[in-house]
Amino acid sequence: MKKQEDYTTSFVVEQSPEKVFAAVVNPRAWWSEDIDGETNKLDAIFYYHFKDIHRGTFKVTELVPGKKVVWHVVQNYFNFVKDATEWTGTNVVFDIAPTDKGTELRFTHVGLKPSEECYDVCHDSWRFYVASLRDLISTGKGQPNKGEENANPTVVPQNADIGLERKAASDGAEIIVMTTAAAKPGIESKVRDALRDVAGAARKQSGCIDYSVFRSQAEPNVTICVERWASRQERDAFLGSADARNFVSAITGAFLERPSPISYTTLEVGS
Repeated sequence: MKKQEDYTTSFVVEQSPEKVFAAVVNPRAWWSEDIDGETNKLDAIFYYHFKDIHRGTFKVTELVPGKKVVWHVVQNYFNFVKDATEWTGTNVVFDIAPTDKGTELRFTHVGLKPSEECYDVCHDSWRFYVASLRDLISTGKGQPNKGEENANPTVVPQNADIGLERKAASDGAEIIVMTTAAAKPGIESKVRDALRDVAGAARKQSGCIDYSVFRSQAEPNVTICVERWASRQERDAFLGSADARNFVSAITGAFLERPSPISYTTLEVGS
């Protein structure tokens, strides 16, 4: 990936462009149940929130049935980066086109670039949600964030002192990814077996420095995965492998809440 390239990904499904379009404009079924406002009308405004971590205001600026959808990010707030307004002014674009095998959907977040501090977390999150959108189209069921109580989801807080700064991984830099997840009661052993399998497969891949899985002593159903990769590109290559896809299939629906991977790079500290 070039240093300033916008994040983009695509997939092909057997369904028609009309069905793909219908799924895209229903983000509550693949992105989050915590979306307020209309999402299927031109110039409509809608609001998204995820706990106190991410809130945003979006405007539907293009809506061409069966062909294209564009969301403009009017305002945005993150609580985990120095510039909490990253994403503001960017565009989320869905291009839909028929192919010999069905329909291709190309997802592009115009303005989300590797130079952005939030890029690693957003890259991993969009990868998950685009896969959820594909599942919604193909099977009729996506994997959106579950709804939660929120007194005022339409408010995007003003930029403030976030406290903890995280350094975005540049191309070729070592990356560390930590994922905490709580398994649903009764299937803890199934989750642990799947984690052991994917860890063993990852350790054999080029660029994997370490892939360790830990279990909480206080809460036995909670596991923590710590991955170390020589670069983000090599981790991405593994995420696209058959081993990783088998892992996702094995653990789908196994957790109390959707796991949220967080990416880090080493902070250079002076003597």
